[in-house]
Formats: sequence, C-alpha cells, structure tokens
Amino acid sequence: MKRIVSVSLGSSKRDHAFETEFMGEKFRIERIGTNGDWDKAIRLIYQLDG
Repeated sequence: MKRIVSVSLGSSKRDHAFETEFMGEKFRIERIGTNGDWDKAIRLIYQLDG
C-alpha cells in the first residue's frame, strides 16, 4: 500500500486519514497538522521522505 501524506502547520485537531483503491492499487491518504510547530513539520517531512 502506498502512503500519501500532507504535513500542515495547521491544527492537529483536523488530522484525517482514509484508505482507498485507485486503478487496482491501494493508497492511504493522510493529513497531519503540527499546530504551528515548524520544527515538528520539518522533522515529519524528513521522516516521511523517501
């Protein structure tokens, strides 16, 4: 399953995730808010990259 993540500086209260299938491939799509914490956002991007 492939994972698509949006890292946001917005509120973590709005975090959401769902799974779907597109053209026979499964995907997990997520939104992760960092509550305005730039350092946390940068760490998440480095963690998730690749």
